[in-house]
Amino acid sequence: MANPTEGVSPSDSSGAQRPVLESSEKARRHRNKRGGAKKSTSVNTVVPRQPKFEGRCEELKGHIYDCSDVRQSDIFVKTTKEVAGHVGRSYKYGADAGLAVENMSLPVLVPPTDPTAPATNTATRVWEKEVDEYVKQKSYLKQNMKTLYALVWGQCTHVMKQKLEGLSTFETLSADRDGLGLLKAIKDLVYNFQSQKYLPQAPSRICTPVFFLRTRQTHDDSGLYGEFPEHHRCDRTQRWCDWIPPRHHFIPG
Repeated sequence: MANPTEGVSPSDSSGAQRPVLESSEKARRHRNKRGGAKKSTSVNTVVPRQPKFEGRCEELKGHIYDCSDVRQSDIFVKTTKEVAGHVGRSYKYGADAGLAVENMSLPVLVPPTDPTAPATNTATRVWEKEVDEYVKQKSYLKQNMKTLYALVWGQCTHVMKQKLEGLSTFETLSADRDGLGLLKAIKDLVYNFQSQKYLPQAPSRICTPVFFLRTRQTHDDSGLYGEFPEHHRCDRTQRWCDWIPPRHHFIPG
């Protein structure tokens, strides 16, 4: 049997009964009194993902030169191998240029030997053709090294380009379009940076020799500056024991 009092409120002072407001209706009226419901201003924005750099040359897609990857030395070797193969297949007289990329040095082109006298007309003619071929081969090798510069530069990441542009020799490399020189500069950056990746751990690598030093306030540390690499050195106003990690601190004698 239904409850006769359900849905109505207790009687007010006049004896009239008021209907019970639903909770949602109460909330709506409360919001209206305060100026209305606030509309959500948050917008779900999706940040577009930057495409991975894969190089400018379509045939070398994915083979790049980078100095911000932990595998950068392996990447350098693989990319250079692919570049050498691409140059050997695509460039005219590309075998010499491909060999130069593989060995990081220009191949030695041997000029033809002069015919022994008295030479026949045939021998002389053959020798002249060989000379023409030698001159052409040498000229194409020089031109291919300039073309190689553009190819290698197009496979460099933005970080690698910034590193290269900071070199003192970059202006000369760029002006001469020295492709082989550019490859050597990349190799130096890759392998030098690879050996210095863990510079934050450098203090722990020198704590052993420094641990046995008896440092004093009056200690002259001028001779110590030649014993450690530049990135291990500290200012003269600091004491050498400041480089020692906390767990290796000791009391100077």
